[in-house]
Amino acid sequence: MPAGAIVTWPLRARPRVRRMNTISLLDITLRLALVVVLCGAIGLERETRDQPAGVRTHVLVGMGAAVFTLISAYGFSDFAQPGAPIDPTRIAAQVVTGVGFLGAGAIIHQGMAVRGLTTAAAVWISAAIGMAAGIGFYSLALAGTALVLVALIIFRHIRTWLLRHARSVRPLSESRAQPAKKLASVDRTDFLLQSEDQRSRA
Repeated sequence: MPAGAIVTWPLRARPRVRRMNTISLLDITLRLALVVVLCGAIGLERETRDQPAGVRTHVLVGMGAAVFTLISAYGFSDFAQPGAPIDPTRIAAQVVTGVGFLGAGAIIHQGMAVRGLTTAAAVWISAAIGMAAGIGFYSLALAGTALVLVALIIFRHIRTWLLRHARSVRPLSESRAQPAKKLASVDRTDFLLQSEDQRSRA
């Protein structure tokens, strides 16, 4: 080897880490603000019905679900390694289970009656809307909130109208059935009297 020659050794190629997409602070703020508006609308409807879970509960549940979703999707990009991909759905799956236990606290047993099932379902769906908004699925979050409000408001008015209609029809049917019962009892009495007269004549 000639004097003064520079010896170079081949460098070992470092494995490239596949990073997940980052998200800006503005995008995070918009997503969380959307969660506050959508889940707050559901909670406002529940609070007007004097339910134990109101605006604050629904907003906090949706906000927590959105934050967990953002963490699972963007918070572990520095830990990604070749051959060990990160599954962002694991934390989201645990959110569904945790909100289920939280919604059970809104269910109240009063004797044979059970109250709070609708509120518990509203808390659960608020978490789902928070997850959809947190991941950036805005169309699903908006459509889901609209349908939830339709189910809570419009369906309640339809149920009230059906119950009133059923109660108004029931007394009318009973009043129609009473004369028929009276006629049947009168006919039976006449039949018994006629049979007694025939026996006495015989």
